[in-house]
Amino acid sequence: MFRTTVGQVTVLGGRQYDGATNTLVDERPPRISPGRDRGNLYVLVETPRAEEHETVARQLAEVAQRAYTARRGSVTAGLQQAVHDANRLLYDDNRTSLPTEQHTAGISCVALHGDHLFIAQAGPGAIYVAHEDQVTRFPDASPWLDDIPPEEVDAAPLGTRSELNVALFHIPAGPGDVILLVESGLARGLPPQAWGSILTAGRAGGSQAVLDKLLEAAPGHDLTALAVTIGDEGVSLEPEPAAPRSAAAAKGTAVVEQLSRWAGQLELGDRLRAAAQAVAAVLVSLWVALRALAGRMMPGGAPGGGQTRRSQTWQAGRRAGPLAARASEPETVRRPGRSRGVGALTQGETMRKILIGIAIAIPLIVALLVVITVVQRGRTRQAELNEAWQAATTNWQKVDTVSVPAAQRTYLTTALGSLDHVLELKPGDNDALELRKQVVARLDQVNGVKRVDWVGELHGYAGSADLSRVVVQGMHVFVMDRKSGQVYHYQLATGQQSLQPDSKVVVKKGEQIDGTLVNDLVDMVWMGIDQGNIRQRSALVVFESGGALIEYDPTTGERRALTVTPHDAENQAKFVGSHSGRFYVLDPKTNKILRYDPTANGYGGTPDEWLETPTDLVGVIDWAIGDGIYLLYADSRIVKLALGNPVEFSTADWDVQLLDATALSGYPPDETEWIYVADCGNSRIVQTDINGKFARQFRLSDEQVASKGDLLSKITSLFVDKSAGHAFFLSDNKLYVISLSE
Repeated sequence: MFRTTVGQVTVLGGRQYDGATNTLVDERPPRISPGRDRGNLYVLVETPRAEEHETVARQLAEVAQRAYTARRGSVTAGLQQAVHDANRLLYDDNRTSLPTEQHTAGISCVALHGDHLFIAQAGPGAIYVAHEDQVTRFPDASPWLDDIPPEEVDAAPLGTRSELNVALFHIPAGPGDVILLVESGLARGLPPQAWGSILTAGRAGGSQAVLDKLLEAAPGHDLTALAVTIGDEGVSLEPEPAAPRSAAAAKGTAVVEQLSRWAGQLELGDRLRAAAQAVAAVLVSLWVALRALAGRMMPGGAPGGGQTRRSQTWQAGRRAGPLAARASEPETVRRPGRSRGVGALTQGETMRKILIGIAIAIPLIVALLVVITVVQRGRTRQAELNEAWQAATTNWQKVDTVSVPAAQRTYLTTALGSLDHVLELKPGDNDALELRKQVVARLDQVNGVKRVDWVGELHGYAGSADLSRVVVQGMHVFVMDRKSGQVYHYQLATGQQSLQPDSKVVVKKGEQIDGTLVNDLVDMVWMGIDQGNIRQRSALVVFESGGALIEYDPTTGERRALTVTPHDAENQAKFVGSHSGRFYVLDPKTNKILRYDPTANGYGGTPDEWLETPTDLVGVIDWAIGDGIYLLYADSRIVKLALGNPVEFSTADWDVQLLDATALSGYPPDETEWIYVADCGNSRIVQTDINGKFARQFRLSDEQVASKGDLLSKITSLFVDKSAGHAFFLSDNKLYVISLSE
């Protein structure tokens, strides 16, 4: 059981309130019997009007909670029942109400059960989950969140029809995960890339930090939000002390509790556990009764029993005289010829046989209970298996009934989750494995995924290396290591799938080139010939922190220091770029992008300040220059600038939004057709057109991930050679190449 922190906030009319009346949080310690443990439940009900929160929303949330808690079987079935009961309540009420008094709603339910999250959603509303550096929105497609007609995704709010299509999801959960339930208006109002930074704030500051970040990102919005952060495993709550009991009752209860624990460990059904406890109680009662009977039957038996009998005989003797007293003596005294010792032995043997019979019966009964348990467990497991398989096949069949990719993606994702649940219950199931392959292939088709089946490892570097940039020109490959202050030059072998054995260091910190001392390395770029033909050759240029530009011609091996006019007293340049022989410098300290025209000795003229609109450059982690300048920020935003001003670059049509993007590539600058983004949080490389429209994405095949690891989640620099159809990238201190060709 994980520890959780929960935070809630409401903003209405510009006023902020701690807590919310349209949410419900049901957190309770795990029960002694695991089969009845329903985990934690979190519910948010969205209504069209805020004044309905106290009445309609609250009542629907409570109905859902009662239905979920009462439903036996799987967690998924419980959540589905919760949504159906809430809808039925609202639907029945609407049928008997005037049109002006009818209500609609959306409901979002999350159950944290063990190390799994189960999600049910219907109508307007959104749930965001941050798990293992990936932020996912549920549902993936919704007419209230996306521009999708309701009929395309079989969606309707609660209260409008008797039966609803409930979107169900199942994902793993663990420490550090963050869950955020919000209303649809807010989910639609904030840009997709904003949610990553909002949820990741919870990993350090808990649920309150999530809400603070949300309020900061949504000024002026009326909203309700419920945030949950998951921490380490908690400690089970101690039970309350029980009332004092007799020794016999304590023994009996101990046996009952032991049998109950056995039943719980076997995941016994509720009725079976009740039967087991009843049988155990009968056995204990029988045992106690027989012990008492034996004590009374044995000479010198139960304390006080013999004394009571003698006292009664004595009283009768006093009333009726010696004869009566004699007649009332025990039979063993009045009947001659019968030995008291022999009588006692016969009773002892009889009692021993009874106890032996009970001793034999108890394990037989327990064995019977175990058999019944296994049978019941198998039936429950089979029912859950059938339910998950039915959900998978139903959603798989629905894919062909819609044409909108977002709607298809929802059905496929739900089917995939159900199939994973089937394989949890029945590993190796051939039908489930085969259908899962088909679902994954169809999902790849819908999401524009190209699976990469070959990854070439070109070179490895020391663990302390800081590989910041890879540049490729034809058969020449250059890699910058800022830590060692060196730039390496390699040549590709024929086929461009390996390197030739010889390599060299072309620039190194501390050496002098043309009288210029090389300081810390900043960045490098391939510089072409300018339109005025002032630059006579193309070459690699390396910018160092002292403000000098070192040029290296790989065909001749010649190096020279080029003049660059200082743009600031303290050079704080972070990135350099080129286009048509011009040299560009991005300086976050001054929030400037400077453009240098070539001169005879380098770039000795006065630079132009390229930005026309003030732009914050502090958070930029990479850039690319093509038909405009593309800036990649640490929060995975991409901003496009043209002629110094921001222009539209929309990622709204992407299957999932960027998460921990680290690198851009748009080579060659003067013929830019595509922009490539290293999206580490989603383990992929995304190809988009110059306006942000999604084209396709590249992911490693399962076989490549199994053999080489998740390389696309650790990219530090990316270079795409469009003409050769190859992508070169630095990941985990190694240089790799993959093919992007069909």
